[in-house]
Amino acid sequence: MIDKYGREITYLRISVTDRCNFRCVYCMPEEGVPPKPHASILRYEEITRIARLAISLGIRSIRVTGGEPLVRKGLGGLVAALNGLRSLGLRDLSMTTNASLLAPVAGDLKAAGLDRVNISLDTLRSDRFRSVTRGGDLTAVLEGAGAALAAGLWPVKMNVVVTRDNIDEVQDFALFGMMTGLVVRFIELMPLGCAGSIQPASFVDTAEMMERLEPDGGVAEVMGVGPGSGPARYHTWPLRSGLEPSAHAAGAIHTVRDACGGRPVGGRPGAPAGGQAGAPVGGQGMAITTPDKALVGFITSVSRHSCPGCNRLRLTADGRIAPCLWSSDEIDLGAAMRAGASDAELTRVIGAAVMAKPLECGASRDVSKRRMSRLGG
Repeated sequence: MIDKYGREITYLRISVTDRCNFRCVYCMPEEGVPPKPHASILRYEEITRIARLAISLGIRSIRVTGGEPLVRKGLGGLVAALNGLRSLGLRDLSMTTNASLLAPVAGDLKAAGLDRVNISLDTLRSDRFRSVTRGGDLTAVLEGAGAALAAGLWPVKMNVVVTRDNIDEVQDFALFGMMTGLVVRFIELMPLGCAGSIQPASFVDTAEMMERLEPDGGVAEVMGVGPGSGPARYHTWPLRSGLEPSAHAAGAIHTVRDACGGRPVGGRPGAPAGGQAGAPVGGQGMAITTPDKALVGFITSVSRHSCPGCNRLRLTADGRIAPCLWSSDEIDLGAAMRAGASDAELTRVIGAAVMAKPLECGASRDVSKRRMSRLGG
C-alpha cells in the first residue's frame, strides 16, 4: 500500500484491549478510565479477518498491543491465528507488553508463533516502579523479561520513557541491557492523554539523554541496524573503564538472569550465557554489544518526528483505524464489518485509511484526549 505522499505502509499495530493492570501516571488517571463495553471489542476472528485483508494489501509486520494485551484471555489463540497468515505475506509478528503477566506464558506464545516482544519499563528501582505504575510489581516484570529471553522471543526490546523523574537511570539502563541481552531504547515523553499535563515539566529530549549517557560525547548513530518496523535510531555507546551498575540495576540484572534459567541470552544456541559486560550478543542481524561499545536505541517522538518514513496504521480494540497517532481522525472499520461489509468493501475502507494519513503528525493539534491505553502506542 502506498499513501498519497509515496510512503509504503507495511506495519499494522492491533490493540486487543483497552484494559490494563497498571495505572502508569502518564497513561491513565489513578482511578483508570471507563473501559469500552465488552460487546464493542473486536472478537479474535474479526481481528484475524482484518489482518488477513491488510496483509493482502501489503502489510508485512503486525504488532499486538493494548492496553495490556495479556489481560485478555486466550491471546495465544489469536497469535496462532495470525501466525497462520504467514503464507499470505506476514513476515513479523510481535507484541508490546508490560511483561507483568508474561513469565508463565512466554513459551506458549513463542510456540504459537510470536516472534518477539517489546517490554515497557521506565525504572529499575522497585520503589519508583510502584509509584510510576501505582502499585506494580517490578520483580514480575523482570521475570517476564527473563522468560521472554529464555523462550527465544528475540530480540527482546526494553522501551524506557525518559522523564525528569528517571533521567538519573539512563546509564543504568544501558548497562542493564548490555549485561542481560535486552535491547534498551529510550523514548521521549509524548503529550498524549494524562501525559499532556505533566509533559512540559517532565520532558527530556534525546540530546539530553545522550549527554547524560556520555558527558564527553562519543554516542554515535549506527545506520541500518536493528530488526523491526519502528522509528528507533540506534547508537553505539563507548564503555568507560570502571563503570558499574547501581545496586538497583545490579539486582534487576540478577533477576533477569535467574529467570532465564541458565539458558543462553536471547535463547539462541551458542550465545554467551553469562551476559558479561562487552559480550558480543545479537540476533536477527542486531549486534547489541562489542567488547568496547554497547548499542542503545532512541525514539525521538517529539524532537524529531519520523513522519517522512511513517509506515504504520493502528487498529483500536473497538475496530477503528487510526491513520496517525497524533490525529483524532479515525475510520470505523469494525462498524462496517459488523454491518455486513464484504471483504472487497473492507479492503476499500483500509485503503481509504491509508490515503487519510497526513504528511506530518500535526503536533499543533489538541491530542490531550488521545489515550495510549486505547490506541496501543
